Amino acid sequence: MGQRQAIEHCEQNQRQLSLPTSGDDRLPPGAEEAIRELAKRNRLTRRENQIVELICRGLKNGSMAYELGLTMPTVRFHLQNLYKKLGTCDKGEVLLQVWRIATPEATV
Repeated sequence: MGQRQAIEHCEQNQRQLSLPTSGDDRLPPGAEEAIRELAKRNRLTRRENQIVELICRGLKNGSMAYELGLTMPTVRFHLQNLYKKLGTCDKGEVLLQVWRIATPEATV
């Protein structure tokens, strides 16, 4: 896949997936177990695992930084590492991977 195709793919995913707009202290049903499995499969660090959980809770980067006691550049650093490990380009695709693990009977 060329760079242009990859960008188009990411833009299409962003249009199809709507991310939560505000943080919630609760995770969706099955998300905790799915996040653990995603972390195990992709050898995520503890911090990357926390970032996935916050993505699933709908937090934006600034809220993630506040919640974890990090700076915004540090959150972006962890997000970029996470995207590389998962082969994704945005939070929507991270959510999609968690959802696929949580609901293996569904297909997207």
